[in-house]
Amino acid sequence: MPPPLKSQNSKFKAQSHSLELKTALKYHCCRFSIEMIKFLEKLPRRQIYWIISSQGF
Repeated sequence: MPPPLKSQNSKFKAQSHSLELKTALKYHCCRFSIEMIKFLEKLPRRQIYWIISSQGF
């Protein structure tokens, strides 16, 4: 029986690593969005802040 091919093992590891990166990116994007919304909600309700707030959403 021939030994397993190294390229198959490295391909699996690369896919696993890629999935971890995508998961981490989704998590950090979600956290950033939540923090941005919280920040924008704290801005005073004055006209000067409307531009900043409307760009955030």
